[in-house]
Amino acid sequence: MAPMSPGRRPCGGVVRYRIRYQGTLVILPVSGTIAEGEVTANEKGQWSVSNFSLPNPTGVTKVTYVAEVISVGAAGETSQPAAWSLTSVEFKR
Repeated sequence: MAPMSPGRRPCGGVVRYRIRYQGTLVILPVSGTIAEGEVTANEKGQWSVSNFSLPNPTGVTKVTYVAEVISVGAAGETSQPAAWSLTSVEFKR
C-alpha cells in the first residue's frame, strides 16, 4: 500500500486523484491508470490516498508512475492539474 498526502484543502474540500504508469512492452510504449478517485479533506484540511499499490505490469519495462491531483471547489470549479513523478514510496504503519 502506498499512502499519498501531498497537500491541503479547506476543511471538507474535495480532491480528485489519478495514478498512472508508463513503460515499454517489448518495443511499444504502453500506459494505463492504476488508481483514481476522490477524497475529502479532514477538519485540518489534510487529505491522503491509501490502499493502492504500484505494480509492475506484466512484461512492461522502464516503468514510471505519475500522480495527478485536481482540487474541486464548492461550485464544482476545478483547478489546473498538479502532477509529479513517484520515484519512491513511503510506507507508514
